[in-house]
Amino acid sequence: FRGGRTSNGMERMPVGRRAERNGVCEDDMTKVRAMRRGDHYAVHARGHATGSPQVCAAISGLLYALAGYARNAGYGLRERLDSGDVYLEFRGGAGMEAAYDMAVIGLMQIAARYPEYLEIEAERKETQ
Repeated sequence: FRGGRTSNGMERMPVGRRAERNGVCEDDMTKVRAMRRGDHYAVHARGHATGSPQVCAAISGLLYALAGYARNAGYGLRERLDSGDVYLEFRGGAGMEAAYDMAVIGLMQIAARYPEYLEIEAERKETQ
């Protein structure tokens, strides 16, 4: 198999070669999408910050703590906590809002310090 480009300009990559962005392998990054709509919350994280065990542990710690809080407080948690693929969805009031905000702010602080290992997108929509 040879490299090169497809007809639409995408780079072809041999098996085993990892995509790079700004000199960092995509496989080494965790991408998080966090969403809040009224009292409904969802967080989805994919990938591994494999280049930094400390960043990986910090991300995992925040997400597991958020899941644990939602589960123990009875906020109707739907969860998938797989290696490299985390999905949390729950509803809640002021306590859940505070826990969600703490986790998202923590993830944003990690992303600000280690942008090569964590990318986060957070959206907040108020409902009528």
